[in-house]
Amino acid sequence: TAAIDNLQFQAPAYTGDMIVLQGRVTYVGCTSMEVRVDTYREALDGTRELINISYIDMVSINCKGEPIEVPATEVMRKPCACNDSMAPM
Repeated sequence: TAAIDNLQFQAPAYTGDMIVLQGRVTYVGCTSMEVRVDTYREALDGTRELINISYIDMVSINCKGEPIEVPATEVMRKPCACNDSMAPM
C-alpha cells in the first residue's frame, strides 16, 4: 500500500459485530491501482450497516521493491501512455 487517499468513518463497530470488507478496483495506471474498500458491520441478526469507505493506492513492485507494470485486469480498456500496456477508460 502506497497511500490511503480517503478514509471516512460513518458509524462504529461493536463487540460481537462481524466486520465485512468489500473491495473493488476503481482505477488502474501503469504501475499502480486504486481500490475502494467498503467496510460493513454485521450484527448477530444478520443486518449490515456501512461504517467506513476508504480509497487505497497500491503500487505493483518486483522482488527488489521496484515499481513494475500492473498485470492486465478486466477494468483495463485502452493503451497506457507509458508503454503498450492497458489502462482504464
